[in-house]
Amino acid sequence: MAGIRSTYELLDPVAGSGQVYCPDFQATEGIYRLKADLSYEAIVVDSNTAVPPITQALAPPKYLSLVSVRFRGAQTHHLHPQHNNSLQPNTGPSSYPNTDNLPRPTLPRDRLKATASSPLSQSLPPSLSANPTDSTASEPSPGQDPAIDYTQSFPPAHSAAPASNNASTLTGTSVPAPLAAPQLPRKDTGDDDDSSFSLFQSMRLKKRSKSSNLTKKDAAFVSQVIWHDNLAMLLAQRPNEGTYFFYNSGRSFFWADLGHAPQEPLGRLDFYKAIPICHDVNLLTRSGSSLDVIIGFSTGDLLWFDPITQKRTRYNAQGVINASAVTAVRWVPGSETHFMASFQDGAVVIFDKYKEDHQHFNPLFAMDPSDPLQVAKPTKSKYNPTTYWQVSKKPITALAFSPDCQHVAFTSMDGRLRVVDYVTETLEDTYVGYFGGLTCLSWSPDGKYILTGGQDDLITIWDFYNQRILARCQGHQSWVNGVTFDAWRCDETNYRFGSVGEDTKVLFWDFSVSALHRPKSAAIQLRRMSRASSTFSPPSATTPLYTQHENVVHEVTPQSQVADLEPVMAQSIHRLPVCSITFREDAVFTTCRSGHIKIWLRPDTAAS
Repeated sequence: MAGIRSTYELLDPVAGSGQVYCPDFQATEGIYRLKADLSYEAIVVDSNTAVPPITQALAPPKYLSLVSVRFRGAQTHHLHPQHNNSLQPNTGPSSYPNTDNLPRPTLPRDRLKATASSPLSQSLPPSLSANPTDSTASEPSPGQDPAIDYTQSFPPAHSAAPASNNASTLTGTSVPAPLAAPQLPRKDTGDDDDSSFSLFQSMRLKKRSKSSNLTKKDAAFVSQVIWHDNLAMLLAQRPNEGTYFFYNSGRSFFWADLGHAPQEPLGRLDFYKAIPICHDVNLLTRSGSSLDVIIGFSTGDLLWFDPITQKRTRYNAQGVINASAVTAVRWVPGSETHFMASFQDGAVVIFDKYKEDHQHFNPLFAMDPSDPLQVAKPTKSKYNPTTYWQVSKKPITALAFSPDCQHVAFTSMDGRLRVVDYVTETLEDTYVGYFGGLTCLSWSPDGKYILTGGQDDLITIWDFYNQRILARCQGHQSWVNGVTFDAWRCDETNYRFGSVGEDTKVLFWDFSVSALHRPKSAAIQLRRMSRASSTFSPPSATTPLYTQHENVVHEVTPQSQVADLEPVMAQSIHRLPVCSITFREDAVFTTCRSGHIKIWLRPDTAAS
């Protein structure tokens, strides 16, 4: 088994170092300076570990999420969207800014169907009822050993190999400002930011004894859990606010503090055969005393993990509900207990963290094959899953909730983008891509547009409200692995987003609807259509091909009839394919297949 080792380079903003492929890159607003390059040595995936081909090809093996935590002060709890229309969802693993000033236009058709009697609202926990009350009761999760006191600190154990101590101290550099409750557009006073990267030297990790933290149920699943030698001291001395980040690589999952020695993980989980594919942090329940993290694996397992209380619970063990690999996972916005996971067989399953898995659940008996979105629920409500959807016959590659918390979008290997009304459980729109599978997606902060990237090397901008394709973006030379809106550079009319791909590049894109021009061939086609009989209209970018139940299928629009968009910046930033991009107020984070996390300071931050 590989030893525990991490590297952390503080880079000169101009000269860089031998390890760095690109020390900085130029965008329209200025130069983005590479300030840090993090790398953790994970348990390597060997040839004896069975990994589904689709997981190897599409699921980013290096996945990063950041969560800002206010350690002191009252925690605010919020309602599900049918009780509170001001909710702002978690549309990705990263934090999002306050979006009070972004427009909320009236939908051109009846999309908001949330009712108190809808199927999913009836299954909400008491804490999300119309009159919620804060609860601090520690209800045990299923699968935990009642004989174990999970509140006790780690007993002394053998130390793992010490981490590398060749890090320099970076002072006077502000790290990205954490956002308060990104699910909710509320005013926030004060910056919840860490002041600097304060690097502790000669800190070691210690292994917790398996008998005290591994239950019989997951003893064959988790190979070891390693905690920082001074974890209790670090947690006790933390400032009022801070930022944690979580990262999976190989067969390991890491937890680190962005503001204090990020090269020294606070905790690490290693797994025998399961490979962490994706994870998400519940931004509603985050606090200084607990964090709800859900991890999806190549084996189909899901693991709820609280790094602060050191508790964890396993779901879908040995594929009892779905035996295929997990491809994406998200906490349901506004819920303290429900999370959604997509699978390689095209299924989407909603779990409750306080429920046990149904041991004999067969969704095929409860599904109607004629429905475009097949829905099944267990006969006994005390078991998982709470809901089982069959969204596609091909692997789901990404999922994201809309900013109004009403819709959830999916991309899949059949080349389709599907938008589902989460509350009424109906498939509303299906958009067909240009070529090949779709691999990633992102909602705009105002909910107007959806980005998708795929195997056609293109990024497509979809107009969700007007049900049409807006533009295709050409700039990548290989598959697109990640797309994300930069909410700090979006306003009512102008939008910025970034993308990364197999070509090792990061691309920035700017667009406004008024500046996008339809190709001449499309204008000629529209004039011809206007002369035709009104009794027949051929398919176009704004006309759905056919309707089935409530599902509107929008077939592919020819390239000649769609506006083209070119990037405003393109730069190779890693030596291997780039897996993800995350925007923060002061910095941009990228990850690559070699296991590196790079932190790029924005121009205004680098200048200061």
